[in-house]
Amino acid sequence: MKRLLFVIPLALLFCFSFSCQQGKEAKKEDKTDIGAVGEEIKQFVKEWAEASNAGDLDRIMSMVADNCVRIPPNAPLLIGKEVIRTDQQQFFDLYTSKGDEAVVDFHACGDFAFSRGTWSYNLIPKAGGESNKAYGNFIDIYQKQSDGSLKLFWNTWSDEGVSTSLKEQTLETKQIENDIETAADTLASAISRLDAEEVTNLFSKIPGTKYITDGRVIPQQELLETFRELYGSLQEMDFIFEKKEVHVFNQGTAVFTGWVTYTAVTKEGQKIDEKAVYTMVYVNENGKWSVFQAYKSYTE
Repeated sequence: MKRLLFVIPLALLFCFSFSCQQGKEAKKEDKTDIGAVGEEIKQFVKEWAEASNAGDLDRIMSMVADNCVRIPPNAPLLIGKEVIRTDQQQFFDLYTSKGDEAVVDFHACGDFAFSRGTWSYNLIPKAGGESNKAYGNFIDIYQKQSDGSLKLFWNTWSDEGVSTSLKEQTLETKQIENDIETAADTLASAISRLDAEEVTNLFSKIPGTKYITDGRVIPQQELLETFRELYGSLQEMDFIFEKKEVHVFNQGTAVFTGWVTYTAVTKEGQKIDEKAVYTMVYVNENGKWSVFQAYKSYTE
């Protein structure tokens, strides 16, 4: 089976054309020490929690990339280091926090690594009053710096303390799951039609939207041209998600995982078959679910 590395990397450029590592299942051709990366991520999360508990703003900001994007639950995006600093300072002015964070799983690919985990803090108002218990889940994406260290690149989290009844929350989550599956099916259909314009339009227009492949960053404004070039080398494509999972973090963020078997035929008549797993971060942009970032790994 021949890889679509040059014909349609990322099954048409929104996912990784070079496979990522997950847990201990590392591709032989990827020399990344996934165990070492995992320990580095766990240490990063530990130090972040320590800095939060200490109210140490400078330490927090030293762990954030200049072009970092944070997606809080039910709140506007935080784009750029200075915006994040202001938001973090406002939080430290209001609360003292005591808690911890734990990594549940992690991945690594090129100059990027990503983890998901849980967090739990006791928030104590500095103005006085009862403390509040806050907890939830998070997804972090880290970028390796020139000195080899990791810094926070993108980040989103859920807050289980949102004041919504369990019944309402369950119904809302189910609706979001259905909407995400529909959005993913729409993307698969556009890929099958080799429709570069529609595939591009299914990406987010939020500043910072990028396609990242093995350390290569392609900005949103270059996607259409790249799709057109890639699709121009094919005469047909069959792309369907055979199995789908959706994890909802909040009203504005969800993660889709899809297992797919797809085939393509080049203009020269060569047939290519492939199986892969896609993980895509979706954000709700003005009432429309769009791909903010996506990853691809091959399966046997």
